[in-house]
Amino acid sequence: MIPQSKTPFQTASELAHQITDVPVVIWIKDFETGKVNVCGQAGFDDGLFPIDEVTEIDEAGIIGRVMANGTAQVVPDIRQDPLFHGGDPSRFPDAFAILALPIFARGGETVGVIGFCAETADRLAHLDRKALARITDLVAEQAEPFRRIFYLADATRRLIKSRNLNDVARILAQTAKELTGAHSSVVWLWNTETKEFTHASHAAGMAWSVKPRKDGLTRSIMDQGRSIRIDDATEDKRIQKKLRAQRIRSQVGVPIQRGKERIGVLFANSGKVGHFTTNDEYLLETLAGQFSAGFSWGQRLMGPMDEVEEAISRLFDLDEGLDKLCRKIKVQFGFDYVAVQFIHPIARIIETVFGLGSKMDWVGVKHPMDVEEDLRDIQVDVARSHPRRIEVLRGWDRRFDRWIYDRFGHKDYVRAWVPMLLVRDESGEIEKDWWQSAYWREGIRESFHDNWRFTLELEGIEDFPPKSYLLGTVDAGYADPRRRITPDDARKLVDLVSEGALELRKAQLPGVLEAVADGARRILDADAASLHFAYNEERGLFAYEITAGKNRLRFYHHNAPRHLGLWRQAIEAERPTRFMPDESRGETDLDVESFAPNLYRQGIRAIAAFPFMVDRYQSVLYIYFETPHRFTEDELRWVESFVRRAERAVRDATRVLRSRDQTHQLANLHEITRALITDPESPNLPQDIAGYVASILGADVVTIYEYFEDEKRFTTPAVVGRLLDAGKVSACPISTDAIQFRIIKEPAPIYAEAVKDQAVFPGTHPGDFIDREKICSVIACPLAMHGETVGVMFINYRTQRRFTDDDRATLVPTLAASAAMAIQVARSYRKVKQNLARQAEQVKSLSSLSQKQDRKIGPLHLLSRIASRIQDPRHDLDMVLRLLLAGVTSDIGLSFSRAMLFLMDKEGRMSSTMAIGSQTKEEASVVWDRLRDEIKKSDRDVLEWLLDDVEWFSEKLKKEETEDYPLSQAIKGISDVSLEQMGALTQCINEGRSIIVGENQPDPFRELLKQNGVFPDNDEAFACVPLIARERTLGAIAVDYQFVEDDLKIDDIALGGLEVYAGVIAMAIDNTRLRDSMEEQRFIRLKRTWSDEEP
Repeated sequence: MIPQSKTPFQTASELAHQITDVPVVIWIKDFETGKVNVCGQAGFDDGLFPIDEVTEIDEAGIIGRVMANGTAQVVPDIRQDPLFHGGDPSRFPDAFAILALPIFARGGETVGVIGFCAETADRLAHLDRKALARITDLVAEQAEPFRRIFYLADATRRLIKSRNLNDVARILAQTAKELTGAHSSVVWLWNTETKEFTHASHAAGMAWSVKPRKDGLTRSIMDQGRSIRIDDATEDKRIQKKLRAQRIRSQVGVPIQRGKERIGVLFANSGKVGHFTTNDEYLLETLAGQFSAGFSWGQRLMGPMDEVEEAISRLFDLDEGLDKLCRKIKVQFGFDYVAVQFIHPIARIIETVFGLGSKMDWVGVKHPMDVEEDLRDIQVDVARSHPRRIEVLRGWDRRFDRWIYDRFGHKDYVRAWVPMLLVRDESGEIEKDWWQSAYWREGIRESFHDNWRFTLELEGIEDFPPKSYLLGTVDAGYADPRRRITPDDARKLVDLVSEGALELRKAQLPGVLEAVADGARRILDADAASLHFAYNEERGLFAYEITAGKNRLRFYHHNAPRHLGLWRQAIEAERPTRFMPDESRGETDLDVESFAPNLYRQGIRAIAAFPFMVDRYQSVLYIYFETPHRFTEDELRWVESFVRRAERAVRDATRVLRSRDQTHQLANLHEITRALITDPESPNLPQDIAGYVASILGADVVTIYEYFEDEKRFTTPAVVGRLLDAGKVSACPISTDAIQFRIIKEPAPIYAEAVKDQAVFPGTHPGDFIDREKICSVIACPLAMHGETVGVMFINYRTQRRFTDDDRATLVPTLAASAAMAIQVARSYRKVKQNLARQAEQVKSLSSLSQKQDRKIGPLHLLSRIASRIQDPRHDLDMVLRLLLAGVTSDIGLSFSRAMLFLMDKEGRMSSTMAIGSQTKEEASVVWDRLRDEIKKSDRDVLEWLLDDVEWFSEKLKKEETEDYPLSQAIKGISDVSLEQMGALTQCINEGRSIIVGENQPDPFRELLKQNGVFPDNDEAFACVPLIARERTLGAIAVDYQFVEDDLKIDDIALGGLEVYAGVIAMAIDNTRLRDSMEEQRFIRLKRTWSDEEP
């Protein structure tokens, strides 16, 4: 897993570097200051781009030009560019070119630049422009949430300062166009005198001259009070012909309302079919909802909204705060690693969110909080301890996750877990230095063999909410078992963590919610306010409770305020506000006492409840007065307007945070995929897959059953997680009615939030897995790769789980695909090894036939050495194929003179890929003489020397520092070959068998090679062997003995050895394509995940 947290732009730069194989740097515009900053970079030798200062857009350098003109720019030598004048020359290579591409927002605004660097401009010219376009689109979508937040906030400020209706309409139209990337935008207001719509303002694109009909689309939107989106104007007759004539092809209209009265419509228009999304509708509704801000009373909202935005900006400081805290701890104690775990109150999990140190490999691991005490992970146990507890230990503990313990080598670790605690004083304010008066007394102290453990327990502090609140835990320690952490060390550590918790809280969601609650309180000059966020029906509790003002403790659910009924009445009422006393209902001050007696006894005399809806989370904001108070229409409208804006701000903030979390998750997924497919020999592969899945999804138990389709059987499952009865999970399913056999028939994962209600699961009964392990929710995944079912995976939760769109759209499908690919790669590897072993065994059994034995053993021995090399994940397909072709042509391999590779594309055409060998006798003599001389001079193993030479040549070729063999160049000059053409090559493909063409035997493929200068004067025998992987033909290899000095024939032994090599080549191609397919799918999912559109 990833060793540390990364920003979305940093992850994007690393992904771009992987795709292009050149260094990448990303500049993004700061919408507040207008400056352009480096936000991500990857691939530079020293880890950093030579220039790190911000860039002004109007500078003469390449970045300024791209930002100003929105066009791609190339600088052959970066040292000559004005942007880099004044930089340290020693940090620049001798030759350094850069290709700078603009990053466009939806409306065409240039919001940043992505630079691709290389030694020469020629290298940049060969980059795949389609891939570059995908990369810039990806980065643009990452920047989109920040751009939208800025424009909405800027519109609010401008509306508040506006003093007339025309200014308000103009701001709405301009902002609507900027937010949605529309071609034009217009505001129509209803004139109650003339009974017609008045053109208030429009933004760019066209002069608006088509007046709405009195009974048309505009009136319909205003009367119904709901938005209408038209994706194709040519198919929808509600758009007037005159507008279609002006090339409007899609449109969205939202009603404008002031108080209870609807007064007009805001339109955004595009010349592109399907331009607008559901999220665009929501953005425009939010914008239109700010219409009333354009009048003087809106000044009351300006200060509180600025503070909410400031609190949101602090969310982006979280990684910096975590890094600062971890470094401070690591330096003071000399720990090998420091990790921070945060509790996620909504998801009810604890997650390792940040780690620092060479031994820190498990960032992203999650554990469920709501489990029985005997099943708790140690992180959960420390987090839920009462009294609060510090734990220090060395060696194994039953609360450890066995898979994590083994996978990441924690056997010798000396570790401390400390709670990250916040403490409130009697007024409800968070204490700034509570730890200075706290005492941690010694608790358990025990030792066994080489392992030991002790605990410290907190005294003198009330450790239950609301008096104390736990953010999470910190885990730190040494990898050397000889080191010790003393009780005094542990006390000093918890002091550092407690101090750091104060700053970290400001960079989390509660800091934003507190700004919202306090802002609403101040708007009405109320005594107190509380915001209760994300209600959980099953627990009957809110995930977050935030208070502001006087005597905060009285409003937490632990003190039973019992006023939730007011919120429920507000949800059910036509108006989204409920207050008490409400004289229109005949209520008096005495009704407050009867409704919420506990609060009344504590001084509350008036309450207002404002539903606070963010995505799917049900929340409520309360305002409290300690003196009798009658809420006016203006007051309610002020807070309602503030709440709507705050909802949007919190929604944007949570989406950006979710995008950041998704970036971490996808980076983890990439590391997992790479780890799984680069170790196909591991006997623990299914266990590792299950472990990674459980860690990323925070599951209680994950089981994976590998399935062999031809035998219609499952293997014994790989299981990760804490089991109540481990012995009963190890059986193989036999009955075809078993759940495993039913799941493999499903086309997609099944998300059973209530497993007992899911039809595919049988009715549970005492003793089965779901009942025995107390499973409430399950994800059941069929594992398939290219149509072949390879297994099933069950992701089990003991608490009710609501599966998110991220789970369904990204995480689970990607993890399932990674698991299936890993199983398939391991199978292919095992099959090849079995074939090699069988071939070697056959050769061994014929040891009496020495000549044939040598011809069989030598090539197989070399192939085994090549097989170990091609497992290196740094090798691309080109290098892998060259290593294998070297085995075909070398004297210690199959000894063919030449080997030519042809691969099939998706359309069924054969393309010439590469060749190894000589084109003429003279060239062959020169090559042989060079090899003999160099081998004589070297004291290294001949096989290793040969393979090193191939890798060296491949690297030089990739860097364009040498030319390919003349034979390979001639092969690549051949036009694509259709399978309908005649000849040995197409015959071996179509029939799926090896073809030998004898000496002087006519053949269309031989003639094709002669015509293209590949075989100038060759009438010797040659062979074509198909490349078959999992019953699919991928291409063919052609070979001959044209220039060998010995009288060699293409006999059964030669052909058999060549077929073994062809099988390995086919497997290498197939596995690489699988990995590329997975990477492409991950790239697509990454784009979707980072998209700001609604599902």
